[in-house]
Amino acid sequence: MKALAAQGKPTREIARILTAEGHPTKRGGTWSSPTVSRILARAATAQEVN
Repeated sequence: MKALAAQGKPTREIARILTAEGHPTKRGGTWSSPTVSRILARAATAQEVN
């Protein structure tokens, strides 16, 4: 996910790719743009803290 974002892919495209590749979400669902956005935002915040 981070690699796709680093390539400049929009969150909607990242969600589509993850779903197409069969990567389930934590609850076993399909990916959505807001879910990808939240995860990337949390990862960026966590990286700033470290």
